[in-house]
Amino acid sequence: MSSDDVLAEASQEIIKGLRAGMQVAEFLSRRRRQDLARAERRSVEDERRVRQFMEGERRLAAPVYRSALDEGWWETATVEQAARVYSVAGRFAQLDPDASRAVAECERQVQARWNLDLSGPGQALTSQDVDPKVLAAAAPSIPGEERENWGQRLDEAAQAPGLDAAAGGLAATDRSVLGLETSSQAVEAAAPTSSVDTLEAERQMAWQWAQQHYNVEDIWPLLLDGERQNAAHMLYSMMAAEGHDMDNPPAFDNLSQDVPKELKAAAAEGAQADFAKATGIRPGDLDRLSDHREQKNRRRIWAADQAGRYPDPKAIQWSIAMKSCEAVHSVNEVRLADTPDRAGTYTELAKRAAADEAARAGMKPEEYLDHLNIHQRRMLISTQGKMDDYYGERMQHAADYRVAYARAAAQARTEREAAGEQRLAAHADHKAVQGSGQEHSQDAATTSPGAGANGTGSRQARSEQTAATGLARDQASVARARTNLEAGEAREALYASGGAPTTTTSREQADVSRAQADETAWDSQAAREAWAQQQLDAGTAPEAVRAAVTGQKALHEPASHATRAPSKPRPRGRSQGARQNRVRSQQRHQ
Repeated sequence: MSSDDVLAEASQEIIKGLRAGMQVAEFLSRRRRQDLARAERRSVEDERRVRQFMEGERRLAAPVYRSALDEGWWETATVEQAARVYSVAGRFAQLDPDASRAVAECERQVQARWNLDLSGPGQALTSQDVDPKVLAAAAPSIPGEERENWGQRLDEAAQAPGLDAAAGGLAATDRSVLGLETSSQAVEAAAPTSSVDTLEAERQMAWQWAQQHYNVEDIWPLLLDGERQNAAHMLYSMMAAEGHDMDNPPAFDNLSQDVPKELKAAAAEGAQADFAKATGIRPGDLDRLSDHREQKNRRRIWAADQAGRYPDPKAIQWSIAMKSCEAVHSVNEVRLADTPDRAGTYTELAKRAAADEAARAGMKPEEYLDHLNIHQRRMLISTQGKMDDYYGERMQHAADYRVAYARAAAQARTEREAAGEQRLAAHADHKAVQGSGQEHSQDAATTSPGAGANGTGSRQARSEQTAATGLARDQASVARARTNLEAGEAREALYASGGAPTTTTSREQADVSRAQADETAWDSQAAREAWAQQQLDAGTAPEAVRAAVTGQKALHEPASHATRAPSKPRPRGRSQGARQNRVRSQQRHQ
């Protein structure tokens, strides 16, 4: 065999490895999108869980495929390294534009450096077609998949419906969720659950994330690498649970700096208020009943939050979730916030920390965490749901309060949703009344005076007309109230200006004048007759016009005008200046 033949055979083996890796990558991508489609059909919680898992996988893979976008990386890259980057990028090309660009860059660089063309046709590959070592090197693996059987995954990909043998991968029509749905059952049967250790994979992802966004040696200088990985996992989980943008996380605060002098009073009150929100105690009891030595850390944590930095989770665990619980002597009465805190994204670590309390509340961990406020999530996740031997009793009181809080928050949400549905129903009823008035007008135009000898039709018509008239009166009241409000605002603006007209006061008074002029004009018989004539000229049936005029007599303007929203919303309430000027004016009169 000549040297050229040897090179050609080697090149073919390399190409097989590259294509096999991409074939598996696209298969895994397709399977994950199917998981998402099924989750969307089941529930919002299931959808969020799958999206969260997909995002975790992507974060694990991102440092790998983004290396392809670094020109310097290619200067030393081997074919095996390029093959793995290529397949990992293909696995996440549907989720991340960077991954899609990495695929294109890999194909270009492989062509330029090793004269290997990946764009040509090829057959779907099986484990029998590729050397196991070549496949292992090219596999789209991420941390946590060290035990994955890539030969089996390659065979499953080759047998999957929609595989385009000519392209050596999945058909283009199958690379969207819609195309995937047509063969979901067959692929589901051929794709068993991955053997990934979710918690360990998440831990590795969080470690890579921490290295990308922080100087881990500076923020955790005294920890070993394993301890730093655990700390990164905790930091990531707490930030995500509070709804931070994990691609642009806040700066880390090790709490080594004291609170600025001008903020000390606010920090003292703020720290007490935050802990009271989490436990239901009276704010003043925190400093009175807990170790005063932790006051400084609590206030530094508050100041860090206000400055947009994230406080050290270890300090939160010790100073807030443990030592501060000395002030929690009982399970307090639940006091819900006026508005719920924003929802977060919950890692496996966070969900395991919440599992026991969620079960007591009768909720899934994600649902339970959603119903807690941010300070409660911090305390729960920082301790991983465990009770300290010394502070356990008081920490248990705080945990019991969280359970009661989540139940009350869930009930409040249910009531808000019910109230919203009632408002929608009332709005629909209002629309129905308006529609019945219009139908009555049309019926009046087409029904003869003698129709309905039994009087049923006429009674129904009178009932509908009465409803329309009542609605018109309600609309008139709203319109008059709006005019009165505008008049009051104009007067207040005039008071605030000391009696001298300004551009604003002139505009306010002009609005009132126009409203009052419209009211007077429409209240005249001539105005109503003119409006009726316009409708007749437009071809509206005379009976319908007569019914409409009858229903709108109570209005100070046509209903279409009275019920329209104002062009610019006006501020409600009085300005401080207006109130002060009014007081001074009254004093002068007295």
